[in-house]
Amino acid sequence: MSRYPGAPRGDQPGGNGARSNADQANTLKRRTLFLIPRLVWAAARSAPLSSIVLVSGAVAGGVVAALELVVIQRLVDALAAALAATAAAPSVESAGAVSLPATQLVAVLPWVGWLAAAMVGQTLLELVGHLAEVDVQERVGMHLQRQVILKAHSVELVYFEHPSFYDALERANQDMGGRIVTLMRSLVEVLGSTTGMIAVLVVLWQTHWSLAPIMVVGVVPGFWVMLAMRKKTWWVYRIRTPQNRLAIYFSNLLTRREDAKEVRLFTLARHLLERWLALAQSLAVERRQLESKQAWLGALTSLVSTAAYSGCLLIIASLIAGAAVTVGTFSMLMQALQQFAMRIGQVMQSLSGVHEQSLYLSDLYEFLEIDAPRSTPAQIPATAETVRRDREAGIEGAPIPRELPHAAEIQLIDVSFRYPGGDRLVLEDVNLLIKRGERIALIGENGAGKSTLIRLILGLYRPTTGRILLDGRDIHTIPREELHRYFAAVFQEYARYQFTVADNIRFGRLWDATDADVRRAAQQSGADEFIQSLPEGYGTLLGRPLGGVDLSGGQWQKLAIARALVRQAPVVILDEPTAALDPKAEAEVYRQFGEMTRGRTAILISHRLGSARLADRIVVLKGGRIVETGTHDELLRAGGEYAGFFTLQAQWYQ
Repeated sequence: MSRYPGAPRGDQPGGNGARSNADQANTLKRRTLFLIPRLVWAAARSAPLSSIVLVSGAVAGGVVAALELVVIQRLVDALAAALAATAAAPSVESAGAVSLPATQLVAVLPWVGWLAAAMVGQTLLELVGHLAEVDVQERVGMHLQRQVILKAHSVELVYFEHPSFYDALERANQDMGGRIVTLMRSLVEVLGSTTGMIAVLVVLWQTHWSLAPIMVVGVVPGFWVMLAMRKKTWWVYRIRTPQNRLAIYFSNLLTRREDAKEVRLFTLARHLLERWLALAQSLAVERRQLESKQAWLGALTSLVSTAAYSGCLLIIASLIAGAAVTVGTFSMLMQALQQFAMRIGQVMQSLSGVHEQSLYLSDLYEFLEIDAPRSTPAQIPATAETVRRDREAGIEGAPIPRELPHAAEIQLIDVSFRYPGGDRLVLEDVNLLIKRGERIALIGENGAGKSTLIRLILGLYRPTTGRILLDGRDIHTIPREELHRYFAAVFQEYARYQFTVADNIRFGRLWDATDADVRRAAQQSGADEFIQSLPEGYGTLLGRPLGGVDLSGGQWQKLAIARALVRQAPVVILDEPTAALDPKAEAEVYRQFGEMTRGRTAILISHRLGSARLADRIVVLKGGRIVETGTHDELLRAGGEYAGFFTLQAQWYQ
């Protein structure tokens, strides 16, 4: 299993997983070496029949192309013999012109038929091979993309915070479909061209022993130069991933609708454009240098191959001068040399493409082999097809979740946490018991650790030390889907799904939420009022990029709240749930807070301390530690951190 630089070892974030460049290069070399068999095996498993047709067609195509040479030789020799026989005894009527009588034509026609059959066969093989190739490419592409999705879904969320992990994910995803198509096509071309080249070499060897070795020697330098330059290009691409990602970020800032207002208001366009241009130009210069070097080396190796081809022509000329070959053999040899040059060029190009795409696809397998701990067994709602695929991929299906209680008890025992590669504890020695059905408010300055604590409770992060219990069970022993069904949450950065309004709400309980459940949740969150004014109500598609209707920030947030409400989970978590709402809508949400969380365990994070009075207990965080707990009145009397926050806010309303 591979580790990205800075990734933690084992389950303890912050371990030193850096490797030397030499070790990394050796690992990549081994991974590239074994990539092709793995990809071929994936193709055989994903599309067995099409894979067999593809391989058989490629081999047959190469053989048929070589057989065409033999047929052409026999056809030309038969035609020359017929013309010679006719010229020796011309008829009176045909004086001055040589024509083939019927008896001589009969000797030529069979070879014409064989040549036509070979050409038709080659066309049919190309047609069937193309159809099989498309099928294999589609199936293998979906298979590998599914593995990437499952890998990204299975690792702990905290690893997305690490730049090296994110770089690996970016490389695994970047144009992977196109690279798989290119690699599969190159593999097929290598197989077909190699078969045809070997067949042509046999033909050349039978005519003169030196022709085949000379042609092979002439193309070897070009082949090695091409491999070396493709590898260099890939390595530059690999080490420049952060810079490429930054260039794309600058480009997005200048073109995305979400950023257009601020970019124009603060007149950032020129500054961002200059930064993008400087970065893009530096990357382009490096690419041009590589291309120039490859062009010069390619020209030198072309001279070698041209010399080899010229040498073969001299040998053939000497054979003709000595009357050692027939006209048909001469014709066959000329075409064989041209076909061999074409085939060896195809093989070189295809092998170079295979090598290059293997290097890029090694990034895919590097990502799939990252040794990042899994929080709990990965689970996506299963169908018969996904169960079959999961079994093939070695993924265990999670058990059907048991019936959940109406509320749950949460206990944190000596919990500390630091991010991977970090040296500072974000949370330290946190001990907290949230009783079943209790509503608590988490209060603290930005960076106090409130959102991190929520992610730990949700099982999205794993504690560096300590344990988190849910109804007495360690959350990391609970299958993920069962664990996540305990919780409904509205995050600060909530998702904006470009689906219908109903889907945006139903995603909170996708397995069994009815239309009535969706409407009830929308009414509770205050979303129903604006939904009724949309063109198709709950069936309205949202999101401008897909041609749907756009919503305001407050309307999107109401949908996020409705999505949490429809879930009917034992634990409700609201992380700044009213940040984008106007005062009236905010007051309505808090007015309904009691109804939303009635009988359920609830955790509220808010910087508006007036809302904290709705909680049964307030927990104050500072510097990653719990410094105060108690009711609103108790904490005011204590005169500590909470009282200071509350007084500071209250003065603006006086």
